[in-house]
Amino acid sequence: MAANKPASSADMESYEAGSSFESAIKVASVAEEYQWLRTHYPGGQMVEQSLLFHNKKPYDLLEIITEVGINKKVYFDISTFYGKH
Repeated sequence: MAANKPASSADMESYEAGSSFESAIKVASVAEEYQWLRTHYPGGQMVEQSLLFHNKKPYDLLEIITEVGINKKVYFDISTFYGKH
């Protein structure tokens, strides 16, 4: 009988990605944030988007409800484009 296969590092990375300021997903635009959400949480519904600063760095926090009803907060590092225009 085979034991349960542990999650791969790729699975763990996608689970952890965006769960905190430290693991925020680096993006180059707001459109890229929404594309990331559609890819990782298909069928999810947007609840709220907030602009936050942590250690003087800008982040977007997107709160969603996944297709199966789980509330998720996803942090995005927007320092590459925020305030550059």
